[in-house]
Parts: sequence; C-alpha cells; structure tokens
Amino acid sequence: MGSEKRLNMMLSQPEGQFIEFMKEMMLSSGLPEPQYEFTSFFTVIFVRRPQVTPQVTPQVVTELTDSEMLLKRAYDGVNEGVGDGVNEGVKLRLSKELIEIHARKSITRRDIEKLFNVSTATAERDIAMLKDVNLIRFEGAPKTGKYVLTEKGKKMIEEAGYGF
Repeated sequence: MGSEKRLNMMLSQPEGQFIEFMKEMMLSSGLPEPQYEFTSFFTVIFVRRPQVTPQVTPQVVTELTDSEMLLKRAYDGVNEGVGDGVNEGVKLRLSKELIEIHARKSITRRDIEKLFNVSTATAERDIAMLKDVNLIRFEGAPKTGKYVLTEKGKKMIEEAGYGF
C-alpha cells in the first residue's frame, strides 16, 4: 500500500479507529502490535524487528604524531593550570601559544592576534590567563617589550617534550 494512500486512509478514519488500523498494519508486517500508554499524554510504542546482522564496532587504532603528542602534553599542562572555567578550544589555543613562545623565545600581543587569528581582546585575555598561572611574563618597555616563558612555563614545555 502506498504511503499517500495509507495517509489518506488514516486521515479519513473516524476518531478511535486509527488504533485498530495501526494494530492491523503492524501485524500484517509481521511485527508485534503497538503498545499504548495513557498517562498525562497518549503514547504509542512501536517495537522494531530484531537486528538480523550483528553490529560490529570497528576497532580503529589511531597513532598520534610526535607533534600531536607534544601538543597534547602541553595542553594537559595548560589544562592543569587554568582549570575547568576555560573551554577546550581556548585551552588548545593557549597550549599552541605557549609552544609558539617557546619556539620564538618571545612574542607580542600583536603576534598572537595574527598567528591565531584572534581579536585584541581575545589575545589580551589569553595573555592574562597565562600570566595568572605564572607561565609567561612581560619583559621590556611597555611599547616594545615581549612576553617570555617563566621558569614554570619552560619546565612545563620541557616536560611536554618541547625542550631541546
């Protein structure tokens, strides 16, 4: 029976006869008749046919590259420092910023904005978070100075495997 024809039959039946229609359709399809619950709502429960083929979840082994593993370790260090109040995307960006500071030896707020495509306000928040957990500090004059890793920041990067 076509779905349009079935829909027309359902819509044209008087109130209450649809229950009998559902029961007949389920039984004619080899399925158990629907179950009904009458609480604050009227609920119809349809039982599916059992799955014939076993469902197999593929066991995929993924290997992290060295850089991914190192980034994960740096991320874990940032995660430990900044805690639960910061979302995962921010923690990942902070980790990447620390790695970049280590690679360049220093960085400016403007460098962070360009490298990570973030606004000035976001770059300033990131810097503030890293300073609050004592991973970076500012060195130099206000206009020409740069952010460098603290001893704690260097130690964390070395433990993550970035130390040379």
